Amino acid sequence: MFIVGAPRSGTTWLQAVLSQHPSFASPPETEIFMALGEIDARYRAEGRRNGIGRAIGTLQFEDWCADLWRRTRRDLLAAAPGSSRILEKSPDHARHIALIRRLVPGARFIHLVRHPADVVRSTLEASEGWGHDWASPTAEIAAGRWMTSVSRALDAAQPDDTLMVRYEDLLLGPAQWRPLLDFIGIETTWPIPPLHLSPAEQASFVVPAAVAGDSGRDSSLMPHAVPGFSYHDRSAEQRR
Repeated sequence: MFIVGAPRSGTTWLQAVLSQHPSFASPPETEIFMALGEIDARYRAEGRRNGIGRAIGTLQFEDWCADLWRRTRRDLLAAAPGSSRILEKSPDHARHIALIRRLVPGARFIHLVRHPADVVRSTLEASEGWGHDWASPTAEIAAGRWMTSVSRALDAAQPDDTLMVRYEDLLLGPAQWRPLLDFIGIETTWPIPPLHLSPAEQASFVVPAAVAGDSGRDSSLMPHAVPGFSYHDRSAEQRR
């Protein structure tokens, strides 16, 4: 299961919530298919003339790429006792859905979309501090990145394996979560913490620190839970 979306759209928060379900092993951002996307694009551009294309054919190259994910998946599941599937969150994988679908049979995608004005504002705030090494420094660049991410994910989406979810909708309450839980095969009675909080409390939801070490699971697979830290950067009730 892949969570994708433009950076600062709430993908980390959604991963933090869903990764508490025992069926998931959920690593920090792997960005595997960003790297494979560059290799794949170069291979297809050069063909058999240069580089790796001179050594192996297309089928062998595809299997070589897919094997990286197979090995990664195997090791992640082994490190999370009781898990049966991977919940991977790398926002920029939104630009590589078609590649993931090719290399990972049965892949499913949760495309999280947040209002672009909030994404741009959040990106600019990050660029002035902790995210200065990656966050876009201007509104024009940040807006362009949002447009690219959302448009590519929408273009690649297929109804049988992709669900688009709006960030703002998830803050409205349990009813808005049911289609998402049905899509990923989690019982609708599973107690996701935000479903029992007020809208204001949902906006400052903090994953309990105890989650990371629960049931002997490798804490490196879980989203980092920092006491007092909110994954949301603005109150749900604050006007834009």
